Amino acid sequence: MVFAAALSHWLLDFVSLAVPLAPGAGRYFGLGLWYSLPATIVVEGGFWLFALVLYTRAMSPRNRLGRYAFWTIAVLLTLVWYNNITGPPPPSARVAGVTSLIFFSLTVAWAYWINRLRPAKERLNSHRRESA
Repeated sequence: MVFAAALSHWLLDFVSLAVPLAPGAGRYFGLGLWYSLPATIVVEGGFWLFALVLYTRAMSPRNRLGRYAFWTIAVLLTLVWYNNITGPPPPSARVAGVTSLIFFSLTVAWAYWINRLRPAKERLNSHRRESA
């Protein structure tokens, strides 16, 4: 498992970065996706859209709140991601760390709440059959 995780991380680094294989090595390896803003938007945005499609096909909102809460966080995360790759860097590493900790803690709590409002489609259908 650790080998698979390390290999997949190396593969993703190869696609997104151009870095030396060892400290002090003169040659750089990688495709350097992150050095191209349009390519970053296309590839990462494509993965994000794919994830949204998978989630919406697998989960179904119980009510309107489940629908609106999900799409609100999806739009918010999309805007934050876009600002992250196009906006200025944070003023300091400390500010970046603190704001990231707060933001991602709130995001995880919101995602937990949304998942309770949007059960898997199979569970929702079996619950409806049991109620009938």
